[in-house]
Amino acid sequence: MGGVALWRTLSRPGPLPVVTYPGILSAQHAPTILLNAGLTDPAVDIPFLLVLHNLMGLDVVSFITDPTEFAAYEPRFASIFSAARSMGMKIHIINQLDNASSYQVTGLTPPFASTPTLQQFGQFEVDAMARYAAYRPDYLSCLAEFQLLNSKLHAAFTPADFARLVAYLTATVKQASPGTQTWVDIIPYDKIDAQAAQYLVSDPNLDGIGGDIYNEQQKFGSYANGFNLINQAGKKGGITETWRYAKYYNQQYNDPKYAQDEANWLLPGGVYTSASLWNATAIFSPFFSNLFMTLEPFPYPFTSQNILDASRRLLANTNNILAGTQQLTIIGQAYMQTIAAVKALQPYQV
Repeated sequence: MGGVALWRTLSRPGPLPVVTYPGILSAQHAPTILLNAGLTDPAVDIPFLLVLHNLMGLDVVSFITDPTEFAAYEPRFASIFSAARSMGMKIHIINQLDNASSYQVTGLTPPFASTPTLQQFGQFEVDAMARYAAYRPDYLSCLAEFQLLNSKLHAAFTPADFARLVAYLTATVKQASPGTQTWVDIIPYDKIDAQAAQYLVSDPNLDGIGGDIYNEQQKFGSYANGFNLINQAGKKGGITETWRYAKYYNQQYNDPKYAQDEANWLLPGGVYTSASLWNATAIFSPFFSNLFMTLEPFPYPFTSQNILDASRRLLANTNNILAGTQQLTIIGQAYMQTIAAVKALQPYQV
């Protein structure tokens, strides 16, 4: 099916199709995404979980975290993991290197003073896998967004380099936590990511390959082909990040006036329908989950005080929602409709 036809399906809310296997729906834990873990008010952590689970009906929660930041704020993550498990939620950790500018805001020392060799970077990531695996996550995305990783590291690792590295990481995880599903997350339209995926499907310790899907509807036809190859290789396919607009890279979209577009993206008949047609719903995780509770724009510039203040306003909104004095935003309500539709459509097992 061509990209245009898929986009027409996506942009017109409607019924969900029958999928090959149950969709597992998640959402990012926005208060601890990357640098947020060191700057937001921890008081928001559990109320945020309660909205995702008790109100919206999610049974999985995703955590995008950088190894250096995770190590620095590990007690906070351990507390959230414990709370999530006490609610019956499953844990998805996404290992993603942060930007150099984020270390400047948090005051943490970057892991590399200069471009690392593949061996140096590999050892850094193997150590991270051991730390993550100690928590027995249900899903662990061992590495994410290879082409962007090269940019962040000022490196020139090849697709084959990344595939060799991932093989070490998945083996490390499976040895330490055999029950953890191992994933990698790629940007399907980035050349290095797409080429690496062709090697990764042969990794016996890799369970799934996820796509980070934003506003690239003209490429949806190629996504269908890519996920078909992933499925044929016996791997699971999923959407490990998604949103209508990549707000961090396109600040013009950091505006509540786009909320209806973003809601349409997550409604039944939206991007989940396209993911279902691609057999890519083994995990499905929207990114900007704070916008389920408030339409407040992101606090540019990213200073420690701005992020802290925004998190306290998010806490107030979240508590109001739990108290019944405030509703979810139209984006949160849209995703809740898809969650309910998926659970009603098929046996739902996480």
